[in-house]
Amino acid sequence: MRPSLFLRLLALLTGIALASAAFPIALSGSVTDPGGKPAPNVFVTASDASRKMAFTVLTDASGRYQITDLFPGHYDMRARKAGFGDGVGPAVALDVTDATTNLALQPDDAVHFSSPGAAWLNVLPDSPMKASFITQCTICHDQGSPLAHVPRDAKGWASIMRQMRNQSESYASLVTPDTGPLSNWLAQQKYGTKMAPFDPFTERANVATTASITEYSVGQIDSWAHDVVIEPATGTAWVGDYLQDMLTAINPRTGEQKLYPAPLKGTGMHSLSFDRDGNLWITLQMVAKVARFNTKTGEWRIYGGFSAGSLNHSFALDSEGYVKKDPNGRLYVSTWGNDHTSLLDPDTGAVQEIPVFGKPADKPYGIAVDSKGLIWYTKYSENMLGFVDPATGKGKEWPLPRPDSGPHRMHIDDDDNLWIPLSGVGTLLRYNTRDGSQKEYPLPDADTFPYSARYDSKSARVWVTGNGGNAIYVFNPKTEKFVTFRMPSALSYGRMVSIDYSTGDVWTGLASYPNKLSLRDHSIVVRIHHALELVQ
Repeated sequence: MRPSLFLRLLALLTGIALASAAFPIALSGSVTDPGGKPAPNVFVTASDASRKMAFTVLTDASGRYQITDLFPGHYDMRARKAGFGDGVGPAVALDVTDATTNLALQPDDAVHFSSPGAAWLNVLPDSPMKASFITQCTICHDQGSPLAHVPRDAKGWASIMRQMRNQSESYASLVTPDTGPLSNWLAQQKYGTKMAPFDPFTERANVATTASITEYSVGQIDSWAHDVVIEPATGTAWVGDYLQDMLTAINPRTGEQKLYPAPLKGTGMHSLSFDRDGNLWITLQMVAKVARFNTKTGEWRIYGGFSAGSLNHSFALDSEGYVKKDPNGRLYVSTWGNDHTSLLDPDTGAVQEIPVFGKPADKPYGIAVDSKGLIWYTKYSENMLGFVDPATGKGKEWPLPRPDSGPHRMHIDDDDNLWIPLSGVGTLLRYNTRDGSQKEYPLPDADTFPYSARYDSKSARVWVTGNGGNAIYVFNPKTEKFVTFRMPSALSYGRMVSIDYSTGDVWTGLASYPNKLSLRDHSIVVRIHHALELVQ
């Protein structure tokens, strides 16, 4: 039973700290469309800037909403739905009593900010050129940004592609040096002049409309908070800032953030994963190193020994998301900068680099290890899948059936099925390493560019970040059906998925680069409350 107002006031007067425990305060109301009718399936967000937290629910069929379990404080209110302009209401001051506020959606604005990137891509005809555009021009950010879908002539497109190549020497290979064919094609298609209607709540999407979502603002406008991982022992969310060399710990309940500067500069803090001993492992992409961080003491250990330009990318994970180790306790590290993968001994620091197949300039991207100990890898730009036996160096690689599939960060399940998101064609590929069987599953939204897949052995589901659709998709391999969790923020470019098994919450980081392209002055970490329960 909810505590009485008297008990709430008594708690307040006796000095119980509001910073560490929230009263069950609720904020409710209704949302209407521009014509004054009740608006269902609208994201209503209450943002507490002091805590860097935003709480979101969807309106019901009658346009009603209720956000519960809030802290006392001041909340900025927003209603958002694709195809409309945001409805912004006056700030609400909550003390220890519930409050009501109503919001009204506005007509769609000139930049169509609420419409996702897929709505702009949908108008392009399906073709190899379209897949090439998606793999090259969505690798870092969402096409839904009003700064991205600007109409250009062929010279304008060629110029912006050269700018993308020049952003970073390490990332230059993602964009073709011959910009002529693609820039001419985009100009011919008049890309950026129109978009397709986009309904986020189609039957095919099968949206989980009762989800409650919390977003945490992290870093600043020049940050790139790339990956987030949940510490199994404490539930703390750990976030790595690629550009600011900063590790951030977030208390999920209060939003409190603690900062831990990396001992090096220019690290390119990329992937974060825990091992089963409680160590937090981090790839330091731009300095060809790996870090081990002790979350109890704040101590860092930096591992070198990787060849120059390795661009250490990610770790092979087991089916519960822990760092996978070989029989000798070594970690498998994806080294995207050159044509090999690596084994790291955490005790001695010794690194064994294992050549893979292809050209010397190729770049292995995703990594997984099967039950036989074979290392599997994808090559994003080269459109390849392959494996290597670390004991013998034998193996092979081959192209995926469709050009520019864009195989991204994959995961493997307990039956040796690789789950590979194909960014260029918007599908999820299952490839069985035992018998070579494979099947592609189109994601619920056409022209999404999924970044990562995460298999979860406890729910027996595959979680996929659906960039371009502002979504996380959940795939059931038995029924071959998807459930969709829509994200409340525009330009929700999700990275790796992390699961808190103690609560059933699912997390990801919205790491679109740069933040200013997303019209934000910070990065975002997303928490979907009790997501595991909602997909059972």
